[in-house]
Amino acid sequence: MVVAPIIAFTQGYISQTVSQLLIAGFGVLGTVLLASLTVLTILNNRVLVEERLKDREKPIQTVVLKDVVKSSLDSVNSNRSKMLNGEVRWADATFDGMELELVKVNLDTCLDDPDLVAVERFSQSYPETAQLIRRYDDRIHGLNNTARELVNELQEPVTEFRRNTEGITEDDHDELMSLLLGVYDGTHDEDFPDWWVESRADAVIAVTEVVPELEQWYDEQEQFLDFSGEVQESLLTAKQEIQAEYGIDLESELE
Repeated sequence: MVVAPIIAFTQGYISQTVSQLLIAGFGVLGTVLLASLTVLTILNNRVLVEERLKDREKPIQTVVLKDVVKSSLDSVNSNRSKMLNGEVRWADATFDGMELELVKVNLDTCLDDPDLVAVERFSQSYPETAQLIRRYDDRIHGLNNTARELVNELQEPVTEFRRNTEGITEDDHDELMSLLLGVYDGTHDEDFPDWWVESRADAVIAVTEVVPELEQWYDEQEQFLDFSGEVQESLLTAKQEIQAEYGIDLESELE
């Protein structure tokens, strides 16, 4: 481009001044083009580096998805289903002398035996969701401990009600305890014992008069289910973002 003004000047087509201006202009344009090419090269190299980093990170994020996100989602979903369907055996929350085995009511914690590296990596990327998971597990342990205390407090009033109610035998005691402790019953009346269908309202009233904490216990279960919905939503968001960023097809990875 710089040669053209020189040739035009020597042939007399343009003046020296115009030739100098054109040469200077082409020089500036060349500098701009060179700078643009440099920037594009840098950006392209940055994209390549990011892609390589993602390729290296993908196996780690796959483990995070499996052992932290999906595992936690499975626990939350399973627990919600069990609670709503009246399948939680709160009366089984008895102390067995094992400090590490607190949850005895067939509920699952999210981080029962986690991959600590995966948990740490997830906590770095999603600190708020990781904190929700920890709070969720703590609340399960808390519910279990509260249920254990209520089991002890309810023994006497439940025994008294059972003895004074026709159709309920001593063999029905444990089931009566579980039914009283569960606020949800997703099954139909035909799935319950006849004595419970007939005596449910009276049993709740009679026992709550002696142990008023039972009403608060029902509220705690409802609050926990609301909280589990928050945890579920946060985990789903994290799952979708990780899969999209690293191109992970979790279903095929699990095959």
